[in-house]
Amino acid sequence: MIENNIIRLRYVKGLLLLFISVLSLTFITPLTVMATEADTVAEDTAGTKAGTAAAEDTTDTEADTQAETGTESQKQYLFDNYGLFSKEELDSLKAACIEYSEEAKADIVMITTSTLDGKTPKNYMEDFYDEMGFGYDKEYGDTVMLLVNMEEDNRWVEIQGYGKAEYYVNNDRIEYMLDDISEILKNGDYKDAFIEFAKQAAYYMNESKGVKETPASGNTDYSGSTGSGNYGESGYNGPSDYYGEKEENPLYNTVIQLIIALIIGGISVGVMAANSGGRMTAQGRTYLDEGRSGLLDHRDDYLRTTTTRVKKPTDNNNSSGRSSGGGGVSSGGHSHSGGGRSF
Repeated sequence: MIENNIIRLRYVKGLLLLFISVLSLTFITPLTVMATEADTVAEDTAGTKAGTAAAEDTTDTEADTQAETGTESQKQYLFDNYGLFSKEELDSLKAACIEYSEEAKADIVMITTSTLDGKTPKNYMEDFYDEMGFGYDKEYGDTVMLLVNMEEDNRWVEIQGYGKAEYYVNNDRIEYMLDDISEILKNGDYKDAFIEFAKQAAYYMNESKGVKETPASGNTDYSGSTGSGNYGESGYNGPSDYYGEKEENPLYNTVIQLIIALIIGGISVGVMAANSGGRMTAQGRTYLDEGRSGLLDHRDDYLRTTTTRVKKPTDNNNSSGRSSGGGGVSSGGHSHSGGGRSF
């Protein structure tokens, strides 16, 4: 009897072990598969991230390469060798250079320095242009440059125009620009002076406001070929179109122009209306008794005063007067307009 119980107990244990094994296979195997799949997904995700990072690195490399080749936004227009401006001011001036260069279709370049290396401001800028090869759409092309030398006891502002700018931003107009800019520099408003330079350079490079494409008397074209030596002196005999003239002259005001047009129109209509009736045959002398007539009274009426404004010429005896010698040609053979003065 005891032996039968033992056999039955072993049989039950065997069944329990078999049942437990079946349960293990039922539950553990799916969990193992799920874990394996999770590992696979994690590996795939890690591989994707690595691929994305590699792609980003490639993009960054391409961006760096593009920056090195020099797109319009990466082009260097501002050379603050003196350290005159803060980071925020540099960003603002760079944006101004890009904006006005696009408007002028010419590179607008700004330079500060603490030393001229023994050169004149004129020669310093000529060498700078020869070395850098500025130009809006080609090397050694249309460019307007500003130099501010901050040497102690030798502070100087110089402007030069190359390519078409030799004739648009010619010597005469440079003097007008210097009149405005040097005063701002004297007040220590350096950023304002640089922006004013960029704004006026773009203004004069606009053909609808500036001189036409008439070669200067010193050259025969825009290629920089040498001529009689009157570099930057325009052959155009029209008005200078000084930057401030249109703002100062009320005749350029739209409201004033409209009022003048209405007055002229009213006078014209009045004259036509007066002439639309019958013709008068009687004259002033028809009823005049010449034997008894005489001058009884007279009076003078003040009608108007006409004022003509003329820009005050530069005083050459003043230390701020022009003394840079105007335009010229660089050692690299590039002709230009120019002008400068102390501030």
